Amino acid sequence: MLRASVSRQGSTCAWIALACLSLACSGTRVETQSTEGVQFGDSETYAWMVEDAERDEVLALRVRQAVDQQLRELGWQQVDPEEAEVLVSQRTAIEERVEYQDPYYDTFVAEKYEEGEITIWLFDARTKARLWRGTGAAKLRKVARAVGLNEHQYAAVPREERAWPIATIVRDILTELPR
Repeated sequence: MLRASVSRQGSTCAWIALACLSLACSGTRVETQSTEGVQFGDSETYAWMVEDAERDEVLALRVRQAVDQQLRELGWQQVDPEEAEVLVSQRTAIEERVEYQDPYYDTFVAEKYEEGEITIWLFDARTKARLWRGTGAAKLRKVARAVGLNEHQYAAVPREERAWPIATIVRDILTELPR
């Protein structure tokens, strides 16, 4: 049952330690925002919000399946939108990033890579107010490497498939749900 309460300091420290441990083990960067005082119980009911079509429907379906799996493991039950306590929404994005290396230790000075990001929102089904947002991101694939100390000259690396660790990202995001 959805409830608002003040969490204990010890409980907060335990969640922070768990978050750091899961981040260190998974390689997923996770950020969350929560409405103050919101906590989720073990028997929430949820439904997916009706949304505009995603550019990559297959990817969106895989994310939804991973979210459904994780919420089931938390004891949540998917119901019709009219019966749900919580509405769920998701979005995926890909961003190109650059990571700089120490040229003394590496054969290249910078590496471009694609980072995949999954964002999950939870809304109060009755009021439509946002209760919680979690975003997880992970490297998908390398795109190019640069050499040269003053001017970076990028050379493409052999193209590889995008390796979306969807289940890992979703698990790491939903581990952060306030309980």
